Amino acid sequence: MWTVDQTGPVMPLAPNLRRVEREDALRECARREVTSLYLERAAEFRNYAISLVHDEELALDALQEAFMRYFAALCAGTRIHAPRAVYRVMHNYLSDRQKEYRVRNETSIDYIPKIFPPASAGRRIRKGSAFSMSCGISSARR
Repeated sequence: MWTVDQTGPVMPLAPNLRRVEREDALRECARREVTSLYLERAAEFRNYAISLVHDEELALDALQEAFMRYFAALCAGTRIHAPRAVYRVMHNYLSDRQKEYRVRNETSIDYIPKIFPPASAGRRIRKGSAFSMSCGISSARR
């Protein structure tokens, strides 16, 4: 089957349909794979993110970002090691958020609590307080 383009040359229509069908098939396959991974391991990913920042809202943002990037990569045809990639994206996303805060506020790095406190710290941090402190979020907002 052939069609005439607006500019005048005759172009084959079938290869365009195949490309669109291939993209649709990739998207559907990616949707199934992402949905399956989310249903199986979302709680595990969420708990990991919360353990890094002690802030549920930010952890859920990181989880959403990780799954969006995972879906986009699968739609592009990139093969990814699923669980490891999701963990890595969440870790990098949360680290980048902390770096952005430091740059934006020009605060000394020594002043801001670290996302990953040392294991020997021996003190419990209230849920949400570590990242809230590092971002300058008032506890009155909670």
